[in-house]
Amino acid sequence: VEEEMPDIISSGSPALDEALEVDGFPMQGIIEFAGEQGSGKTTVALHLIAEAQKLGKICAYIDVARQYSVEYASAIGIDTKALLVSQVDDPKALALAEMLVRTSAVELVVIELDSHAHRHLPPDRIANQLASVAIALGALVFVTYKIPADLSPGDLNVRMGYTSNFRRFANVSLRGEHLFHSRENGPITTGARITVTKNRYGAKEHPTVELRFRSDQGYERPSCPA
Repeated sequence: VEEEMPDIISSGSPALDEALEVDGFPMQGIIEFAGEQGSGKTTVALHLIAEAQKLGKICAYIDVARQYSVEYASAIGIDTKALLVSQVDDPKALALAEMLVRTSAVELVVIELDSHAHRHLPPDRIANQLASVAIALGALVFVTYKIPADLSPGDLNVRMGYTSNFRRFANVSLRGEHLFHSRENGPITTGARITVTKNRYGAKEHPTVELRFRSDQGYERPSCPA
Protein backbone atom coordinates (compact mmCIF):
# COMPACT_ATOMS: atom_id res chain seq x y z
CA VAL A 1 0.00 0.00 0.00
CA GLU A 2 1.45 3.35 -1.05
CA GLU A 3 2.01 5.72 1.85
CA GLU A 4 -0.27 8.74 1.84
CA MET A 5 1.56 12.05 1.60
CA PRO A 6 0.79 14.33 4.56
CA ASP A 7 -0.08 17.98 4.16
CA ILE A 8 2.96 20.11 3.30
CA ILE A 9 3.81 23.50 4.77
CA SER A 10 6.37 25.88 3.29
CA SER A 11 9.54 26.65 5.20
CA GLY A 12 9.20 30.25 4.06
CA SER A 13 12.31 29.88 1.88
CA PRO A 14 11.85 28.79 -1.77
CA ALA A 15 15.41 27.41 -1.78
CA LEU A 16 14.88 25.28 1.33
CA ASP A 17 11.49 24.12 0.04
CA GLU A 18 13.21 22.95 -3.14
CA ALA A 19 15.89 21.09 -1.18
CA LEU A 20 13.12 19.32 0.74
CA GLU A 21 11.75 18.10 -2.63
CA VAL A 22 8.06 18.35 -1.67
CA ASP A 23 7.87 22.16 -1.46
CA GLY A 24 8.20 22.29 2.30
CA PHE A 25 7.94 20.26 5.50
CA PRO A 26 5.48 17.39 6.08
CA MET A 27 2.89 18.63 8.54
CA GLN A 28 3.04 15.65 10.89
CA GLY A 29 5.45 13.78 13.14
CA ILE A 30 8.87 15.06 14.20
CA ILE A 31 11.36 17.23 12.33
CA GLU A 32 14.81 17.58 13.83
CA PHE A 33 17.24 20.44 13.20
CA ALA A 34 20.69 20.09 14.82
CA GLY A 35 23.27 22.78 14.22
CA GLU A 36 25.97 24.98 15.62
CA GLN A 37 25.41 28.53 16.85
CA GLY A 38 24.27 30.81 14.03
CA SER A 39 23.18 28.02 11.69
CA GLY A 40 19.59 29.17 11.26
CA LYS A 41 17.76 26.93 13.72
CA THR A 42 15.67 29.66 15.35
CA THR A 43 15.11 31.53 12.08
CA VAL A 44 13.81 28.46 10.24
CA ALA A 45 11.59 27.55 13.21
CA LEU A 46 10.08 31.05 13.41
CA HIS A 47 9.47 31.25 9.66
CA LEU A 48 7.71 27.90 9.89
CA ILE A 49 5.44 29.29 12.60
CA ALA A 50 4.68 32.36 10.46
CA GLU A 51 3.72 30.12 7.53
CA ALA A 52 1.54 27.95 9.75
CA GLN A 53 -0.27 30.97 11.16
CA LYS A 54 -1.05 32.13 7.62
CA LEU A 55 -2.96 28.87 7.23
CA GLY A 56 -4.89 29.50 10.44
CA LYS A 57 -3.03 26.93 12.51
CA ILE A 58 -2.50 27.30 16.28
CA CYS A 59 1.19 27.16 17.13
CA ALA A 60 3.25 26.80 20.30
CA TYR A 61 6.89 27.61 21.03
CA ILE A 62 8.60 25.80 23.91
CA ASP A 63 11.69 27.89 24.62
CA VAL A 64 14.14 25.79 26.62
CA ALA A 65 17.14 27.59 25.09
CA ARG A 66 15.73 31.03 25.96
CA GLN A 67 16.12 32.13 22.33
CA TYR A 68 12.68 33.66 21.79
CA SER A 69 12.54 37.35 20.89
CA VAL A 70 9.16 39.03 20.42
CA GLU A 71 10.79 41.66 18.21
CA TYR A 72 12.44 39.13 15.90
CA ALA A 73 9.32 36.99 15.74
CA SER A 74 7.23 40.04 14.79
CA ALA A 75 9.74 41.09 12.13
CA ILE A 76 9.46 37.63 10.54
CA GLY A 77 5.69 37.97 10.42
CA ILE A 78 4.46 36.04 13.44
CA ASP A 79 1.31 37.12 15.25
CA THR A 80 3.01 37.03 18.64
CA LYS A 81 -0.25 37.52 20.54
CA ALA A 82 -1.63 34.33 19.01
CA LEU A 83 1.53 32.28 19.64
CA LEU A 84 1.62 30.10 22.75
CA VAL A 85 5.06 30.58 24.36
CA SER A 86 6.39 28.62 27.32
CA GLN A 87 9.84 28.63 28.92
CA VAL A 88 10.52 25.33 30.69
CA ASP A 89 13.50 23.12 31.46
CA ASP A 90 14.56 20.22 29.21
CA PRO A 91 12.97 17.40 31.24
CA LYS A 92 9.53 19.03 30.96
CA ALA A 93 9.69 20.11 27.32
CA LEU A 94 8.66 16.86 25.65
CA ALA A 95 5.89 16.18 28.15
CA LEU A 96 4.51 19.67 27.51
CA ALA A 97 4.78 19.15 23.74
CA GLU A 98 2.84 15.90 23.94
CA MET A 99 0.18 17.50 26.13
CA LEU A 100 -0.28 20.33 23.61
CA VAL A 101 -0.49 17.92 20.66
CA ARG A 102 -3.05 15.75 22.47
CA THR A 103 -5.40 18.74 22.71
CA SER A 104 -5.84 18.37 18.91
CA ALA A 105 -5.99 22.18 18.78
CA VAL A 106 -2.26 22.90 18.52
CA GLU A 107 -0.97 21.75 15.12
CA LEU A 108 2.64 22.96 15.30
CA VAL A 109 4.92 22.79 18.33
CA VAL A 110 8.47 24.13 18.14
CA ILE A 111 10.88 22.96 20.85
CA GLU A 112 14.16 24.85 21.09
CA LEU A 113 16.41 22.80 23.36
CA ASP A 114 19.48 24.24 25.06
CA SER A 115 23.14 23.69 24.21
CA HIS A 116 23.37 20.72 26.59
CA ALA A 117 20.50 18.78 25.04
CA HIS A 118 22.76 15.85 24.19
CA ARG A 119 23.15 15.11 27.89
CA HIS A 120 19.49 14.37 28.38
CA LEU A 121 17.93 13.43 25.08
CA PRO A 122 14.79 11.37 25.67
CA PRO A 123 14.77 7.59 25.78
CA ASP A 124 13.58 5.94 22.58
CA ARG A 125 10.25 5.16 24.23
CA ILE A 126 9.48 8.83 24.86
CA ALA A 127 10.70 10.08 21.48
CA ASN A 128 8.73 7.34 19.71
CA GLN A 129 5.61 8.10 21.71
CA LEU A 130 5.80 11.81 20.85
CA ALA A 131 6.30 11.00 17.15
CA SER A 132 3.41 8.52 17.17
CA VAL A 133 1.01 10.95 18.85
CA ALA A 134 1.96 13.75 16.45
CA ILE A 135 1.44 11.52 13.41
CA ALA A 136 -1.86 10.15 14.70
CA LEU A 137 -3.25 13.63 15.40
CA GLY A 138 -1.78 15.33 12.32
CA ALA A 139 0.53 17.65 14.22
CA LEU A 140 4.13 18.68 13.61
CA VAL A 141 6.78 18.84 16.34
CA PHE A 142 9.86 20.78 15.19
CA VAL A 143 12.84 20.16 17.50
CA THR A 144 16.08 22.17 17.39
CA TYR A 145 19.27 21.91 19.40
CA LYS A 146 22.85 23.06 19.30
CA ILE A 147 25.80 20.80 18.46
CA PRO A 148 29.54 21.58 18.37
CA ALA A 149 30.90 23.15 15.19
CA ASP A 150 33.46 20.36 14.75
CA LEU A 151 30.89 17.55 14.74
CA SER A 152 30.78 16.09 11.22
CA PRO A 153 27.50 14.86 9.67
CA GLY A 154 28.73 11.26 9.93
CA ASP A 155 29.32 11.66 13.64
CA LEU A 156 25.69 12.60 14.21
CA ASN A 157 24.70 8.95 14.39
CA VAL A 158 27.36 7.70 16.76
CA ARG A 159 28.98 10.29 18.98
CA MET A 160 27.60 11.10 22.43
CA GLY A 161 24.06 10.16 21.41
CA TYR A 162 23.50 13.32 19.38
CA THR A 163 20.26 13.08 17.42
CA SER A 164 20.07 9.29 17.79
CA ASN A 165 16.73 9.42 19.58
CA PHE A 166 15.02 12.17 17.59
CA ARG A 167 16.59 11.21 14.26
CA ARG A 168 15.38 7.62 14.53
CA PHE A 169 11.76 8.75 14.62
CA ALA A 170 11.98 11.97 12.58
CA ASN A 171 10.44 12.36 9.13
CA VAL A 172 13.05 14.99 8.28
CA SER A 173 16.43 15.78 9.83
CA LEU A 174 18.45 18.92 9.11
CA ARG A 175 22.08 19.75 9.89
CA GLY A 176 23.05 23.41 10.09
CA GLU A 177 26.47 25.03 9.71
CA HIS A 178 27.36 28.65 10.43
CA LEU A 179 29.15 30.35 7.50
CA PHE A 180 29.61 34.00 8.41
CA HIS A 181 28.41 36.86 10.57
CA SER A 182 28.65 40.51 9.51
CA ARG A 183 27.35 43.95 10.37
CA GLU A 184 27.92 47.04 8.28
CA ASN A 185 26.01 50.12 9.45
CA GLY A 186 22.81 48.22 9.92
CA PRO A 187 21.24 44.87 10.80
CA ILE A 188 23.38 41.80 11.47
CA THR A 189 23.58 39.45 8.50
CA THR A 190 24.30 35.76 9.04
CA GLY A 191 25.02 33.05 6.49
CA ALA A 192 24.28 29.38 7.05
CA ARG A 193 24.44 26.10 5.17
CA ILE A 194 21.61 23.65 5.79
CA THR A 195 21.85 19.99 4.74
CA VAL A 196 18.87 17.64 4.62
CA THR A 197 20.44 14.53 6.19
CA LYS A 198 17.22 12.51 6.30
CA ASN A 199 13.99 12.91 4.36
CA ARG A 200 11.28 10.30 4.44
CA TYR A 201 9.57 11.92 1.46
CA GLY A 202 12.60 12.78 -0.68
CA ALA A 203 14.98 10.81 -2.89
CA LYS A 204 18.02 13.08 -3.14
CA GLU A 205 21.09 12.29 -1.05
CA HIS A 206 21.84 15.11 1.38
CA PRO A 207 20.70 18.15 -0.65
CA THR A 208 22.21 21.38 0.65
CA VAL A 209 21.13 25.01 0.57
CA GLU A 210 22.87 28.21 1.69
CA LEU A 211 20.74 30.90 3.29
CA ARG A 212 21.32 34.43 4.49
CA PHE A 213 19.19 35.98 7.20
CA ARG A 214 19.09 39.38 8.87
CA SER A 215 18.41 40.38 12.43
CA ASP A 216 15.54 42.64 11.34
CA GLN A 217 13.63 40.38 8.94
CA GLY A 218 14.75 36.75 8.93
CA TYR A 219 15.49 35.28 5.48
CA GLU A 220 17.27 37.90 3.38
CA ARG A 221 16.69 36.63 -0.15
CA PRO A 222 15.97 33.43 -2.06
CA SER A 223 19.03 31.35 -2.82
CA CYS A 224 19.71 28.24 -4.86
CA PRO A 225 20.31 24.70 -3.66
CA ALA A 226 23.93 23.61 -3.87
